[in-house]
Amino acid sequence: SNTISGYRKGITAQNVTDLEVYWNEITDIKSPVITYFADRSYGIGSAGCAKLKVFGNTISNSTTDNWRIEGISFNNSPSSYITWNTIEHMGKSIFAGGASAPSIIQKNIFNAGVDGFFLNWGIVGTQGQVLHPQDNQWQGTFTDHQMVSYNSNGNLSDFWTKQGSSYMPTDNYADCSGTPPTCLKIKIDTTTGNSLARCYTPIPLPWTFNPVFIYKIIQDSLEFPEYNTESKWMAKQGLYKYLILNDTIITDTLIQQFKAAADTGNLGRFERVNQALLQEDYSVAEAINDSINASVTPEIAAKRVNGILINSYINDKENYSFSESDIDTLVSIAQQCAYYYGNAVYHARMLLSLIDTSVYNNDCEFPEMLQARKMISYPATNDTEVDKFSVYPNPANDYINVINESDNIADITLYNYLGKSVKTDKLRIGINIISTKELINGIYVYKIMSTGNTNKSGKLIILR
Repeated sequence: SNTISGYRKGITAQNVTDLEVYWNEITDIKSPVITYFADRSYGIGSAGCAKLKVFGNTISNSTTDNWRIEGISFNNSPSSYITWNTIEHMGKSIFAGGASAPSIIQKNIFNAGVDGFFLNWGIVGTQGQVLHPQDNQWQGTFTDHQMVSYNSNGNLSDFWTKQGSSYMPTDNYADCSGTPPTCLKIKIDTTTGNSLARCYTPIPLPWTFNPVFIYKIIQDSLEFPEYNTESKWMAKQGLYKYLILNDTIITDTLIQQFKAAADTGNLGRFERVNQALLQEDYSVAEAINDSINASVTPEIAAKRVNGILINSYINDKENYSFSESDIDTLVSIAQQCAYYYGNAVYHARMLLSLIDTSVYNNDCEFPEMLQARKMISYPATNDTEVDKFSVYPNPANDYINVINESDNIADITLYNYLGKSVKTDKLRIGINIISTKELINGIYVYKIMSTGNTNKSGKLIILR
């Protein structure tokens, strides 16, 4: 139970299993540093987790018109419980991204904001059932939509609701970013009765077990608007995690057969790699990882990142030593869409954070239907002069954009790995486009200075 106020990210969980986040009060969530698009803020966020329990939290701002501030954000996190939370005045009350099924989203109160429940390239599975509605409530005014299905098949994440003005979302929207098959709204079914989520402490997962939905995952009968093959694989990975964490529910023959096949296949091998790493048995982890015959993009990416991590442990466990080619691979994966490349994206970002302060994102994490808002300059919430300068993209190719939101003209200087200055440019107030075409691939340090003081410094990767 914590009180957290005035931060851009309240609580963050990444690549963990069986974590509980409960009874926290998170207020005054600040807008992202970059004021145009490439980052977002949240009260509670998770990526690549399993069996995450988020319940009984209060997350609130006094007002908001910033769609990039999220109350609870969970991505590629199957077997999650999101229950009994109160979320007020957020850009998105709950943001669910990627393959996060089966999960429980029940008894939450969405109180005003831009969007209520937002499903992004995702699937969470059926919420509630006949005689047991999910009992989420939408209160107050949402300036965009109460429910959004973006690049998602909303039929795969249906909500059972009871009748009533607050329980029954009336503003239900679906959209796709390009020209894929038609996206479908989140399906709304009505029923009477009470939610099974009757207390703050989550009820064990088996009560959400839905055999029809599980069969669809096993039989590859789910259809996704985008990344269909990869999404099916990640849905199976999520189901396998679910079954590992709750093996007492495996009484169905088809499900038993699926788990047995997964145990001896690539899904099981990836789990055994993780277990060997936890036990610090790196030679076993290496052997198992090498035995994986990866064919689907999430498998290929996961095998590569595992290999880099294992090799680092074997060579230098204390210092996380990565070769230049390893860094290039990690950077390449870290900037991909996690709903396509899988949790390897989050693993790569985590490993890079050990050696680099760059923030890696992908366009798929920022819904394209809000394209018109991307360039809106929201009121800055920067606390120091450091936050008045933004450098992107990073990694860069032939140019970088540098935003100067200070009141002064500044200078940016790039240094190579020997500490030699290789480029200097003036930074006028506003957006500056700096060419990097003459720089070879590698890691550089940039320094931004004005009035004789260093306002910001960091690493910049040039990668072509």
